Amino acid sequence: MRKRSRLEITLAVLGIIHSGVCNTTHIMNRAGISWENFQEVLRTLVPQGLVSIDEPERKGRRRDKRINKVYRVT
Repeated sequence: MRKRSRLEITLAVLGIIHSGVCNTTHIMNRAGISWENFQEVLRTLVPQGLVSIDEPERKGRRRDKRINKVYRVT
């Protein structure tokens, strides 16, 4: 497996979030990156306004308390 550039990783994360995946673990697994790399990518995307971090919506009477943040492409 070849080493990917920061741009390729960033584009992969944006594409995954745009496809509707909003759980942190699922984004990291599909992009094939570690937690540290994911945080680094978010530190560049959020201030630029490309990704927003929201609270999860409450569906019905309960919500999954394991999900603290939802990521969306803005």
